[in-house]
Order: sequence, then structure tokens, then C-alpha cells
Amino acid sequence: MRDLLQDILILVRVHSRVLLSLVIIVFSAWVVFTVGFWVVSGNPKSCLMCHYERPFYEGWAASTHKEVTCVACHPVGVTFATVNTVKYLTGLYSPVPRARVENQNCLQAGCHQQRLKQGKVQVGAITFDHNLHLEPTLRGGNHLWCSSCHGQMVQGRHMVADLGVCFLCHFKGAPAGQSVTGCPSCHGTPTKVVEHDGFAFSHESYLRIGVECRQCHLQVKEGDGEVPRERCHRCHVERVAFYNQPVAVHKKHVNQNGIDCLECHEPIRHGEVQMIQALEIRCENCHPRLHSNQKELYLGASARGVADQPSRMFAAQVTCDGCHTHPVTARSQGAAAPGEQSLEAERRSCLDCHGPGYDQMLDTWIREGDRMLAAVLPEINTAESLLKSDRVLPEARPLLADAVFNYDLVQSGRPAHNVEYAVRILQTAWDQMDVARAATEPGYKPKLRPAILGTPDGYCTAMCHSALGLPEKTVFIEMKLEFPHRRHVEEIKVPCTTCHSPDQHKMRIIDKAGCMQCHHGKEDMKCETCHSGIAALRQAAAKGAGVKPRPEPMADALSCADCHNLLDPAQTVREIKPRCIACHDQGYGDLLIQWDADWRNSRVKVEALIEAAKLRIDQDRREGKDTAAAEKGLAEAEGNFQIADAGRGVHNFDYAMDLLQAAEDRLNRIVGTPSAADEKAP
Repeated sequence: MRDLLQDILILVRVHSRVLLSLVIIVFSAWVVFTVGFWVVSGNPKSCLMCHYERPFYEGWAASTHKEVTCVACHPVGVTFATVNTVKYLTGLYSPVPRARVENQNCLQAGCHQQRLKQGKVQVGAITFDHNLHLEPTLRGGNHLWCSSCHGQMVQGRHMVADLGVCFLCHFKGAPAGQSVTGCPSCHGTPTKVVEHDGFAFSHESYLRIGVECRQCHLQVKEGDGEVPRERCHRCHVERVAFYNQPVAVHKKHVNQNGIDCLECHEPIRHGEVQMIQALEIRCENCHPRLHSNQKELYLGASARGVADQPSRMFAAQVTCDGCHTHPVTARSQGAAAPGEQSLEAERRSCLDCHGPGYDQMLDTWIREGDRMLAAVLPEINTAESLLKSDRVLPEARPLLADAVFNYDLVQSGRPAHNVEYAVRILQTAWDQMDVARAATEPGYKPKLRPAILGTPDGYCTAMCHSALGLPEKTVFIEMKLEFPHRRHVEEIKVPCTTCHSPDQHKMRIIDKAGCMQCHHGKEDMKCETCHSGIAALRQAAAKGAGVKPRPEPMADALSCADCHNLLDPAQTVREIKPRCIACHDQGYGDLLIQWDADWRNSRVKVEALIEAAKLRIDQDRREGKDTAAAEKGLAEAEGNFQIADAGRGVHNFDYAMDLLQAAEDRLNRIVGTPSAADEKAP
């Protein structure tokens, strides 16, 4: 081996000039070739030197990027050019090339540097936000690249966004009729009127009552987006140890290397794969046109001049046989042949899903529905007579026809199938007749309607709450008060729609200021009617544990209006301070501020002690200790706290502080902290 090395050194010494010249020639040729290749690479056609680049070149030439050179997105360095040229010439190149386009290449000056600042953009029916998708907060912590969505996954569409990537992220792992982020995240709230299964309806009216997209769009995807294990072997021979660790795999492939999602995942197709059939049960397959009006009323569609309003039962996906459970046999020729059976609704079906009283509601719906139809029928008869005469103005005739159509829809569809929609339809039918007759008959005076059709909230009590009653204890959160429903509805006769939306069930539309307009605007309205807790504290009528009642000294001398501006629903203690000074001096105004701060601090302290006492009692109970005395002390403390809190401390400062101090002493004994009284004891 030593002799071989010596021979090589001798050869180098002898031919050193020749070898040096050869090295210089090779190096010079390499530099010239590399520099020349780098210069030529600025021309996109140079990419065609490698035969497998032709499809990508043709896609680029037909794309919106055709004026952008290849190296603007795919920078070519000297080393990269040399290595890849050698690979190509020696046949060592990969037949499946993959380009790596960094985000900064897309966002460089003169290109898309403003793209992220544009916010949301509309892509067909999809509202898309680039900012959201390029943040590292996506599903599974993935961080997308621009090329994750904009690539040449389909030949001939260079850098065009592939919706298949969207579908993969939004639908992989989601149930059949849902997406991971919810339909509105991309589609917003649909506003167009659409037709399905022979019915035209508005999405908006269905969404308003809580119908979810998946209740009609049963299946919106095909494919599961899985990754076949064999697909890993396209790039890796054996390295599939992390196959069942998606977080690690995505971090390496997506976050770090920007590999196209569809290189690994099976595609997912999104669209209307399976839609619900109208009510699922297609009776008309055997009975042509049977129950079509009942179905239309139940679906809340087809009425003329009335917004769609599907039944709440339809929103809950209750089909016909959910209520029609009682089999009956036909006895005479009619819709069914003698002996043929059909299903009839029965009151017991209501109780199977709801509570007591709902069976009576069905009876109410049927009874009140018949009364509504009977009230409107004379007007409909008049409308039909007018349609047969020649004295109706052309512009009034369509209104009369619509009124007759609407009445027939409710009459044959049976109001009980959708009572809210039925009321709206008959109200509209009456409106249509009034307008038509007023235009045709000079001096026409509309007739007085029954309350259920003449007022926006007439059906609330008549159709539902007459059987169910009203919730007695409803907390008005803004005012921290229990709202007495019965007193407002039955005694004061406040219309339901004064406080609730006539269109959206149970939705409260009144706020604290609206209540104040009524309560603080009437001289005969007694404050203690609502503010019973404050009145009880002022008079010390609410007795606390371990505390001697002390009425507020000025409870009888001052009325609420002496300190409060009753027209201002949101007064602070500082706004009331000037009234103290007006009768007393500056010191009393400052004293009010101090009182408010002191009782609030005590309130916070006692509230925290109550929670600590509950935890201690739970712990002692688990350890088998006797907690009867502690539970009694806790109940007394909570009672004192509630009296002071409901009375808003400053309305009887001394009594409120006594209540809170007594509560604190009891709670300290429970949690094991010495009370103020204990510390003073010798």
C-alpha cells in the first residue's frame, strides 16, 4: 500500500503541470457551464431541456402566471443547477419531480404581498379568508403553505386552487351531513329561495327556528380522505413507523416540507350527495295528490304573500307517523276504500315526547283552528262572489284570488299541522281581502277581527299558553329580578309582543330601558312592586340570622324618588351623590361613596367564603365527619348574604354590614379561620 502511494506521488510530481492544466480546464468548463445554465434558466423555455418538465411548462404557459418567469417562484442556485444537471445527464433524476415553493416567494414585492391584507374574498359561493388559513392555528396545529392549495395537482391548471384540499380539511372525520367548521363558515347564511322535491322555500326561515343544515342535507361528501399505507411506499421503502401518528406525520410533511395533501390522502368530494325527501314518507307514490296541502302547511311553504315558516315539529324531524299512530278503518267510500286502514293522530303521541298538558294543546289547536276558519269563511264567500262579478278592479282581482287560495290551503291542510303558519296565512288572507275590497267598494270599512287574527300576539295564549300556562319564575338578568308573567299578562294585560318577538318563539326583545319606560313613567307605580328586596332591607323586614333588625333611619321620611331619578334606568352612586349634598353637606356625599365601597368589599369577601365553606363541607362529608352544624351555619350565612345583596347594601348600610359580618363569622368557623369576634376575645 505504501509503495502504491509512493508511485502516485512520483506520478504527480512528474506530470504536475499536465494534471494542473487538466484541473483548471475542468473547473473552468464547470464554471462556464454553470453560469451559462444559470443565465439561460431565466428563460422558461430552458426548463424544456428536461423532457419531464414539458407538462408543467405547458400548464404555466396557459395560466395566469404566464408573464412570471419560472425562477421567480422556483429560484435556481448554482449548486442546485449543477447537481440537478448532473442527475439528469446521468439518469439519476426522479421521474416524479416535486417543486418546493416557499411562501415568501409568493408574497415577494410585485406579486402577492398585499394578499393577506385583503381579508375575506369571494370564491364562487365560498367566502374565503387567506389570513385565517395561513395562521398556525389550524386543525391539528398544521401550518399550510401557499402551495398547499395552489399547486399543479391537475395537469394544465398551474397554481390554480384545488378545492379538493378544502374538502379534505373541512370534511375528513366529520359526520355525513356536517363539516368540521360548520357550513356557515364557508357558505354564510343562504338567502336565496330554492326548490326541492316540488316545494319552494327559504333557508332563512328554517334557520331562524333552529333547523340544522344536516337535517335536510343528509350527506354532503363522498370519500373518507384516508391514507392507504401503500401510498407511503411511493417515497419511503420502509419508513412507515409513524403511520398511526398523524400529528408527527403532518408536522414533517405539511408544516416543514409543504407536501401536497392529495399526494397522500384519498380525495373527498363535496356536494349534495343525498338530500332529505319531503317528510321522507312519499304517500303520493300510492295516493296521488293525497295530503299535499297538509304537507305544504307542515313544511311552512306555498302560501301566497306569507313568508315561509316551517312547523317546529318539522324542524325536529318528526314525520307523519310520529303523531298519526292510531289505526282506523274506513267505513265508507272516500279517500280510502271501505275496510282500508289509515292512521289518525292521537293525543297520547304528544305525551310520548312532551310533558303533561301538551295533549290538551292538540285539542286547543283543533278547536281554535276551526274557530279561525269559521271567522274568515264569510269573508271568503264574499271574495268568491266578487271574483265571479264584473265590478272588481283588475288590480284587486289577484288579491281576492290569493285570499281564497290561502284560506283553502289552511282549511284543507288542517291548522294543527302548523298553527303559527296557519294564523299568519289567515291574517294575510284577511288583509288581502280588506285591501281588495277597499279598492273596489267606496267607503268600505274593515270588520272587527277576533283577537287571534286581529293582534300580532293573539295566538300565543289562545293556541299554547292557555293549556301550558306561563312560567312563574323567569329571571330578568339585566335587572336581577324574577319576572312575574301572570301579573303582566292577566292583571295588567300587557301584550306578549311588547316583550317577545312575534316572529321568533321565546325571543325577548325588550331590555331594561324598555321596562323603565312603563314602570318609571307612571306615577301610581310602586317601586317595591319590583324592588321588593330593597324595600325589605330598608325596613329591615327581612330577618337575618344572628342580627338585630335595624330599619334605615330615613326609610319613612324619604321616598325612592327623593334620591333616584326614575327616568334614568342606569344610575350610579356618584350620580346620586349630589342629592345627598343638596339636603346635607359635602361630607354626606363622600359618606355615600364610602358606604358603597365598604359594603361591596364585604360582599366580595363573604361570597368567596361561601364557596370555601361549601368545599370544606364536601371534604368533611367525604371523610365521614358530622356536617350538620356546618350546613346550618352555611344556610344562615347564605340567607344573610342574599338579604344584603338583594337590598343593594347602601339602602340600609348599617343593617347590611351587620348581616354580612354575621355571615362572615359563621363562615370563618366552618373553614377554620378566626372571625373578628374570636380575635377580640381574651
